[in-house]
Amino acid sequence: MLSSRVCVHPTYLSNLFKKQVGLTLIEYINRRRIEQAKKLLEDPLNKIFWISEQVGFINQRYFSQVFKRITGLTPVEYRSNFFLAK
Repeated sequence: MLSSRVCVHPTYLSNLFKKQVGLTLIEYINRRRIEQAKKLLEDPLNKIFWISEQVGFINQRYFSQVFKRITGLTPVEYRSNFFLAK
């Protein structure tokens, strides 16, 4: 969808993005999503399934896998550590 908005081939856009940023487009988007999720996890009233939807993940399980791959912690562990640090 993004490549059609800027009128270039998806492969070209992906290669150009990786060359400029050092991450694939999906890696970049996921990192941005996880940064937003971290902020939302600071509110204990926000449920993890709700947070995963708010940041653009359709599946909570996949969200948790991506979160752990990027941060080294599950969303539950991250939230626990956040409140322990306060």
